[in-house]
Amino acid sequence: PISKNVLYLPMAAANSFSNKIYLSQKEAEFYGSDVSFMGAGYPNRHSLLSKLTDFDLKIWGTDWNDNKILAPFIQKEGQRISIEETIKIYKSSKININLHSSMNYSPAIENGDFVNPRTFEILACGGFQLVDERKYLPELFEDGKDLVLFHSEEDLKQKIVYYLNHPEEREKIAKTGQSKVLENYTYINRMKTLLNLLIKKYPIISEKISNENSNKNAIINKIHNKKFKGFIKENDFYKIDDLDKIIEKISE
Repeated sequence: PISKNVLYLPMAAANSFSNKIYLSQKEAEFYGSDVSFMGAGYPNRHSLLSKLTDFDLKIWGTDWNDNKILAPFIQKEGQRISIEETIKIYKSSKININLHSSMNYSPAIENGDFVNPRTFEILACGGFQLVDERKYLPELFEDGKDLVLFHSEEDLKQKIVYYLNHPEEREKIAKTGQSKVLENYTYINRMKTLLNLLIKKYPIISEKISNENSNKNAIINKIHNKKFKGFIKENDFYKIDDLDKIIEKISE
């Protein structure tokens, strides 16, 4: 029998991917390109990206150095890329290619099921992406509105050309996709969904939360310092870990 104690939570994006990062003109030129891919060099990615060398292409990440065709396009000598640099790449690239990984060289596009974190992260940054078709993508995003799907090498090439020539349409899609992710698909959203399920299924959790709030309110009622009372109201106890900050509030 199938257990009812199961909750499917797709991947998501950390809120940090939406942080505003200033890029100098030099950085925008360094991280930017017409077409980019950021990720590890799985066999199917070697296969597909080798067909895109006619474009202004930059490839970031590890496991690419044994590909002579792609060697001129590999950035930073195939070094691992930090999260901060990843955000800069997603923001600076006109088109971010998102091809889900496979150990098979061919076919490069397998139309699998799960949706990788990169799908959410590119959008959270405000980046535009072309992503291979996935079984569970339609329940999360709308093709042509939040992002754009491709289903073959030729389809990908045609869409790269089209969206490079239609920047306003590209930017509109990227903005809509970003809004959807930040409103619905962050890890904070995912945890809220999980906690709400637990609270509903296990009332004792709700009771403990209620008791904690009651204890907090009782303490607040005994505090006469208005500024410190406000400080307690705005912060959960488990988050107040700076003793100097607390002492400063008490002393005001």
